[in-house]
Amino acid sequence: MLSIDPQKSLYRFKKARNELGQHAPDGYLVGQLKTKPLDASYPEAEIKWGSHFDQNPSTEDRVEIWNCKPLGTGHGELIHQEIYIQRTERRGWKFTKTPMLHCCQVMIKTGGAVMALAISSIDLNTGQVVKQQEGQEAARTMSKNEWWDPPRNAAHDRESMKGWKPEPLPESENPEWVKQTREEVTRLADALEGKSGGAVTMDGKAVTVGGVRVPRRGG
Repeated sequence: MLSIDPQKSLYRFKKARNELGQHAPDGYLVGQLKTKPLDASYPEAEIKWGSHFDQNPSTEDRVEIWNCKPLGTGHGELIHQEIYIQRTERRGWKFTKTPMLHCCQVMIKTGGAVMALAISSIDLNTGQVVKQQEGQEAARTMSKNEWWDPPRNAAHDRESMKGWKPEPLPESENPEWVKQTREEVTRLADALEGKSGGAVTMDGKAVTVGGVRVPRRGG
């Protein structure tokens, strides 16, 4: 299980978005961009190619961060993916749309063994978590919405970025976040090196969680 702190997720998303906007004024990242890892247990982290955001509420924004650490000789690498999807959508029977941030966390070992995945959906009007999913349920949601991989032709309004300014953020993260992240990364890294080889497997066409195969729409 991956725990997702909504405050930390919002902070990470806004910080990465600030860095992306300062590096790419049109809000679309070509190449990789170094960023601060989740905590000191990861030697490096990058905002990935294709991450994008703009100031048009009608378009969907996506920011993806990979935190990487070696697992030791012969054990490959542990990758903690942070995938943030911001979009407006209808909730329930409401006619008006709500700005939402979907925070997807995926812990994966090089070679395709996924150890854990979770989604936390945050209402940006209230800052409250409205839905949390993990494991098989989260895999289905990611597949249904095609969140595993960046869309090739994502709608992006470059013109709306005119006049954009970075959002003021606290200078440092909550130390409790760092402690929680380090404990979780250590626990999952130990599990990945165990006999199971990961509770989830992923290939180009599907994700298998607990023996249930979930097709990837973009596969």
